[in-house]
Amino acid sequence: MTENFVVLLPYGKLKKTQREIGVRSFADFYHGITPKHQKKVSLLLVRSENDDINEIRDLLNLGEVEKKTQIVHESAGGKNHNASDVLLFPSETGYKNVIPEALSHGIPVLSYDVEAVRDYIDVSCGMTTRSKTPEQDIGNFAQMLSILYFDPEVMKLLERGALSRFEKYFSWGLKQFRRSLY
Repeated sequence: MTENFVVLLPYGKLKKTQREIGVRSFADFYHGITPKHQKKVSLLLVRSENDDINEIRDLLNLGEVEKKTQIVHESAGGKNHNASDVLLFPSETGYKNVIPEALSHGIPVLSYDVEAVRDYIDVSCGMTTRSKTPEQDIGNFAQMLSILYFDPEVMKLLERGALSRFEKYFSWGLKQFRRSLY
């Protein structure tokens, strides 16, 4: 268990259904732990310029996690990663730089088990689930969050794996990669 556990959700990079799955997965995880542990977890939601802040708040209210969520703009870049423990990315696409940026900071990735994502992560640096129904996906992502929160050894292995994977597959273009983010 970590002292604080921050889940990074790149809301602005996700489609509407994926956004709902991300927020509801965090909410299921949050509501499935005791109040003592609830104090240690939070959601860092990264929005884009075009995202409707009221729509975001409505979704957070539905999950009853608005008070546990910090909403930031994607222009903050790497600052978001420095404050995060895990990337929750319920997407079926690799979406440009989202996963490599997380890996570069040693942040494990939770996503779908699809080819576009497998190009970026494997079992050494993240956890995946096969997409079924939204309800099953939410349960699976919530369970993955719980595993990482309650098992610090797994978390450490995936953190080291994330850095290693980034260095092995993405660091050759690190300078170009970093420039493309900002």
